[in-house]
Amino acid sequence: MKPRTNHPTRLWGSAWSFPVFVILLFGSMAFIPATNRFVEERELQTAFELVCLERASIDFTVEEEGVIFATAEWTPQGTPAALILYGPGQMNYYERKEGKGPLKVEFTVTTRHLARGTDWSIAMLNQKEEKISGMLTVRFPGKDPKAF
Repeated sequence: MKPRTNHPTRLWGSAWSFPVFVILLFGSMAFIPATNRFVEERELQTAFELVCLERASIDFTVEEEGVIFATAEWTPQGTPAALILYGPGQMNYYERKEGKGPLKVEFTVTTRHLARGTDWSIAMLNQKEEKISGMLTVRFPGKDPKAF
């Protein structure tokens, strides 16, 4: 069996392996696609009180790619309602959820949607005779407007 020696060149090589690894790791981060970047979001809310076939809505503008998240909660929870997302470029809705609440909609806005326009709307529709009361919330990509 060959005796093991701690030759200075052997230690020198292992001492440099960690810094080289760190440099390679952080150097490769420059090649991460831009789709992983942080996207700022805005949030709007409105309280509603609706009788049969009445609707509450929030109109908003989306000018960059990202995800629209909308939620609706109401009482009494057993009353069916619909949460509907409307957007540019088509007559019908982009997404519709129906049920006894709470309801959630999640929709990804792409460059194809942005080419059609920037005006969006989320609507809450009461589908029964019973009156419902609650909160409609939407989060969407974009920066808060600056106050003047």
